[in-house]
Amino acid sequence: MITPDIPFEENMVLDIEVWQTFKKFGLVGIEDCYRITKTKCERLSSLDKNIYVK
Repeated sequence: MITPDIPFEENMVLDIEVWQTFKKFGLVGIEDCYRITKTKCERLSSLDKNIYVK
């Protein structure tokens, strides 16, 4: 894994993704987008993260 040495700055937008392979379903992933502000990290994504198995 390569990790760049870049400091976070105000108004940067980050996309954080997590992926997992499942034998019966293939590749399943979730992701969230965040914007860096002066005081916090603001979540921009709004979809629920519910997993349903049938």
